[in-house]
Amino acid sequence: MPTCSMFCVTPYFQKKKPTGGCLYETVAGIEGRKLTYLTEIISLQRQVLLAVTGAFRTTATAALHVLSGIEPVDLVCDMETVIYKAKHGQQISTFLGRDIEPISLEAYTDPWEHPAEISVVRMDPLPSSSSLAVFTDWSKMNNKVGAAFCVF
Repeated sequence: MPTCSMFCVTPYFQKKKPTGGCLYETVAGIEGRKLTYLTEIISLQRQVLLAVTGAFRTTATAALHVLSGIEPVDLVCDMETVIYKAKHGQQISTFLGRDIEPISLEAYTDPWEHPAEISVVRMDPLPSSSSLAVFTDWSKMNNKVGAAFCVF
């Protein structure tokens, strides 16, 4: 019996690749495609579970999940959908019978900052008595700051 390695799983991935972004699109809430993507993902997970456990093809999927200790992908997708919606301000009180406290979730913040708003160089007021000025962009690498100096 072959050992569990990428050799067992790789041929399946090479011949059948699910549509890109399946999990993201499910999480984003595209309901029309959700069922198609979930059946494709569940089918893919079953093949991986068979390769990981080395079980026969006739083994039940639930048994494969128990043997491998891997969570069912449809529940993971549903959980990620609920967390996504809760982070983006929708009211969600329960998931699979468990209460979700919005306080325990971090709030979504848009990390995008427009490049025109980024200040590259911060200049301190020039010294009045010295003809030597040091300029820096405050960038650090290995606890060292890059700087340039100018003599007036």
